[in-house]
Amino acid sequence: MENPAINTDKTIFRQPTTDYGPEDGNDSGMEPSVFVTKEGAVGFNHYGTCFVKPIKEWVEMAKYYSGNLHHGTQKEGTNDQQ
Repeated sequence: MENPAINTDKTIFRQPTTDYGPEDGNDSGMEPSVFVTKEGAVGFNHYGTCFVKPIKEWVEMAKYYSGNLHHGTQKEGTNDQQ
């Protein structure tokens, strides 16, 4: 059985900062970052608050909040671009 305490996430971006954590330049793990989980979900960490979702859910949420339905520009029910 896999040890659940082992972090298998892959960090793809971490914002360097000394605002939160050691001033010696070592990462505290709390800096804003983007990571991918073993299962392929994408996560955002902002000073310890994490949001993790599959890519499809991030895209659906982005489309919902942008008010657009397809690639950010297509009108519903048409092939016309705005």
